[in-house]
Parts: sequence; C-alpha cells; structure tokens
Amino acid sequence: MKSPTRTGIVLLICQVVFYTTWLLIVTGLVPRWGAWYSSSVPYRMQTEALLRGKLALSENPVDLDHDLAWSQQGVHQVWSIGVPLWRLPLEVVAKLLGFDAFPDRIAFGLFAALVAFLALRVWTTAWLSNSQQQRPSDLVWRSIVGFGVGFLLLLMFPPFLNLLQTRGAVWEEAVAYEYLFGVLLLMLLLAFSQRPTARGWYWLCALAGLGGLIRPPLVFYGFSTMAVALWIWIGDAKTNKEAQERQTKSRRQVGFVALGGVLLFCMGGGLLWGTNRLRFGDGFEFGHKLNMQDMHGSLYSTKFDYPFEEEPWARAAAELLGALFLATDNFNGNRWYEQNIFAVQSSTVRWRDFYFRTYDWTYALLVLLGWGLGFVWMGKVVWRRFRRGRLSSSFLFSLSSADVRWLGVLGWWSMLAALPLGIVFARDVEFVELDLERVGHARIEARVEDIRVKAGLEILERESVIRTEKGWRVRFRGPQARRWREGVQALFVAVVPRRFLAEDSTPWKLHSIRWRNNSP
Repeated sequence: MKSPTRTGIVLLICQVVFYTTWLLIVTGLVPRWGAWYSSSVPYRMQTEALLRGKLALSENPVDLDHDLAWSQQGVHQVWSIGVPLWRLPLEVVAKLLGFDAFPDRIAFGLFAALVAFLALRVWTTAWLSNSQQQRPSDLVWRSIVGFGVGFLLLLMFPPFLNLLQTRGAVWEEAVAYEYLFGVLLLMLLLAFSQRPTARGWYWLCALAGLGGLIRPPLVFYGFSTMAVALWIWIGDAKTNKEAQERQTKSRRQVGFVALGGVLLFCMGGGLLWGTNRLRFGDGFEFGHKLNMQDMHGSLYSTKFDYPFEEEPWARAAAELLGALFLATDNFNGNRWYEQNIFAVQSSTVRWRDFYFRTYDWTYALLVLLGWGLGFVWMGKVVWRRFRRGRLSSSFLFSLSSADVRWLGVLGWWSMLAALPLGIVFARDVEFVELDLERVGHARIEARVEDIRVKAGLEILERESVIRTEKGWRVRFRGPQARRWREGVQALFVAVVPRRFLAEDSTPWKLHSIRWRNNSP
C-alpha cells in the first residue's frame, strides 16, 4: 500500500487545518476570537490536580459541586482522567510560557486535528494504493476525493456535530472525545488490516487499552478492535507461511507478538482499574454511585436501585431502539419522568433526558444495509471458494486476512448507540441511627422497612427498630470496610421504595441522625 508523497502530506495538512477551524467555528465551540475556554471546569480542575501530583480535585467537601463525588477523603470528577491526561502536557507548556491555563477549546481542536490527520491519511493512502502510476494532477485529485469521503463519513457525522452545539458541559465534551477516539481506533484498525505488522499491532493494542480512560464504553470498543486485529494478525501469519519461512519467522514468534499486544491492552485496562480504585475505592466503580446532584430520581437510582433494572429484555430492547431511532424533536427538558417521549417507550418509571437530535429511522436503515452488504459479501466469498474447491478447515483464517479485512472493520464499526433520598456527611462512622416521624397526609405510605442507608459504596445492615414518643428510631450497623468507615464519609439515606424514585416529597420527617456515640 503506497503512502502519500510530500506534496500529498502538505495537502493533507491544509485539509486538516481547514476542517479543524471549520469545526470549532461552525459548531460554536469558539464563537468569537478569544473565547477559547469552556464554562465547564471539572476537566480543568482535574488537570490542575494532576499538575500538583494528585488525583483528588480537593480534600475539602465544601468544594463539592453538581455531579462531583466525595470518595477516599477527596473530591473527584466522574468523567475519567483520559482527557485531563491529554491536556496535561499542553497545560505545562502554557504555564512555562506565562499563561494561566491552556485553552480548553484549542486542546479539543488539536485532538480533533490529530484524529482527522490520521483518518484522512488512512483513507487517502488506501485510495492511492489502487494506482500504480501517479501523476501530480492525479495525486491532487485522488487526495481531494479521499478527503471528501473521510470528511463526510466520519468527521462530519451529523449526530457528532449536533452534540458539539448543545450545552457544552463536561458530559458532552467527554462524549465528543470518545467519538473521536473511536474514529482513531477504527482508522488504525483499517491501516493494520492493509499492512499487518508487529509494530502496528503493538500500537493498536496499547491505544485500545487506554480508551477506557477517555470514557468507559471505549473499553468494549477497544476489546473488539483488539479481537479483530488479532484475527487479522493470526490469519495473515497463516496465509503468508512461505514468506514467513523465508524470513525465519516461526509460529512461536507470531504467538509471542500476539501475546505482547494483549498484555499491552491489559496494562491500559489495569491503569483504568487502578485509578478507579484510588479515586472511588473500587476498580470497577467510575464514580456515579458516589456523585452529588440535585436530580433526586437520578440520585436515588444511582445510589440504590431502580425499577427498570428488572424490565423484561424485550421491552428494554424496544425502548433502546425507540430511544435511538424514534426520539427526534420531542425534547423533554427537565421533565425527566415524562411519558410518550417516543414510540415504544416503556411505562416503567425511569430517568430520561432528551435535549438534542441524534439519530432517526434513516440511520437504522443504514445499519441494516451495512449488515446486509456484509453478509452478501461473506456469502459471495464462501461460494467462490467452494466452487474452486478451496473451502478447507483453515478457511476462516485465510478469509480473515485475504478477503474479509474490510468486513471485520465494518462489523466493528456497526457496534458504534424534603426528598425520597438525603445525603449526610459524617466523620468516623461507627453506626447510623435515624430518628424519624411519619408525615401526615403523605401520598406515599411510610414504612420502616423501606428505609435504607449507604456509606459510600457499602449498603449498611439494619440492626434495630425502636418505637419512640414521636415516631421511630432506626439503627444501622457501621460500615465493615475501613475505607467507608474512617474519615469523612457521604451517607445516602433512602426512605421510600424504588418505584417512587421520581417523587419530590417524602412520608418521613427526619429529626436527628447520629453516627457515633459522641456525635449529635
């Protein structure tokens, strides 16, 4: 596969500069000259914490804000640390040059430019590889066409552009980085499928393993990327056996290279697990069970449970498809429990937030069309080999490297979719004791057995229930894990069953709470 010449690289850089400038201006990320900074600061706070050599944004619970979490005696943001790590060297450069901080939007633009450069180079290289003789005019024409295809299919994906024009908070920024990183993995996989090398395999596995630091869903995209690449690598080794023998490459060497890439992928996952453990006390916790927010139903469901987790799979699948392809312009604002937002929506109470247009039914047709073409392609290759008498036991391996590299890549891409709860901060929790009184004329029945308490991630065991002059005294055992017992802890108290998580009132009045013998 031929690579672009120096002229092609210069043209590619010009195209990337044009795209990045257009992206920042048209989407409103940079509405005017000098407006380089985001109004959402969690990533900036995390970057500054990393500059201090710490993971916690602060050690004072007073600094908690919406969607931040208190854990391990510190304030943490819940959107992973991949983006702050990307911004860290840029921040260092800004500090050395005398600036207070590196512009958030420019940092995003540089990441988009990097992905665009790699994506367009892969597209253009694949396009140019079909030509044996290249004239300068032919090179320019092919580069422009390659740019147009990649630009339209990946870099101007309408839901991605719509996302960039919404609230612009940290969640939208995280998803935007996630999409670009997914495109990066796809392009690297495509390049690897054209030329499988050990170095390409190592780079692909290392980046695939680090994806979870951007956003947790990229762990699954990264795993599927590695799986397809491994399929290609082993298949290429089998179908090029004679060439390997000439180059003294043994089957054991191929296996060592494959194992090395898998270990690199696991190291990235281990880094994610380790930072989660340090920040949230559990390697598989990403902070959403500990964050603080004022959306009471969402707070309840993330800290305890919710009715939709027992939804039958058929209705849950129908809701997912409806939310993906049938929810268009019927936005529900802050009416998070509104019914009939989209067709086939479940009647089960659930927090839902639709505030910008993403997919519609036409995207569903495109997905089905892509899968249909893939199966037709596979069938055609199988039939052709069957007629030639070449359908052997090693067919899948030879197919993977010689005929279905693009099919594997496309298959990867198609996977590309007074309240019922209170919070109390307590120090050195020995137990939790609540004095409560039933509220008259409440819409919800007040039942002692519905009262639950969590300290951090640990659900506490109810120890005793005593009738008092004013109501009830409910006592819970202290946390068993030391990390949820010592120091300042967040106690989450739920007083109604989960089916009432959307209610904005409570059947209980809390008179007092105690967590150790000398506490008030």
